Amino acid sequence: MRGNYNFWGLGGNGLILAGFLVSVIFWLLEASNHVFFFADSDVFEAIFVPTWHELWMRLTVVGVFMAFAFIANRIVKARRRAEEASTRALTEVDQVFETAADGMRIVDRDFRVLRANDTFAKLVGLPKREIIGRKCHEVFWGDRCDTPGCPLTRVLDDGEDVEYDADKVRPDGTSVPCIV
Repeated sequence: MRGNYNFWGLGGNGLILAGFLVSVIFWLLEASNHVFFFADSDVFEAIFVPTWHELWMRLTVVGVFMAFAFIANRIVKARRRAEEASTRALTEVDQVFETAADGMRIVDRDFRVLRANDTFAKLVGLPKREIIGRKCHEVFWGDRCDTPGCPLTRVLDDGEDVEYDADKVRPDGTSVPCIV
């Protein structure tokens, strides 16, 4: 899911504006503290002509807010670029998966088919909606399926590379020679 980084319609730059606005609000609150609680100056002086100490303190805090805003802006832009690159990569992988000439399926550790491409659906002779969610050996059975010698078990448990010729059986009973 793509993040929403459009602050006040300014994209990531809205963070910089937010940092500036927080800085102004801080400046005004700090000045009002001096006028109302400490009664050491009038409003104009407190806001526009602070003492050197007050000016240094306020500018330090404003600098921290602005630095945070700029850093956050950079982080948001980097995240946006990463999300866009990830989306492009996922789209490419999805396209390869869907258009492959080989029948492919993605199976979880419980042997349930999570995803299958059109070529696999044609090979099995079932629509995708009838394949997904079923156990792989229910959809396309071979003599090693659902046994300790199951290639998927060997791949998942041992990380073993497995390749062999097999006759798989479709749900309609038709035998299909395959390279697993």
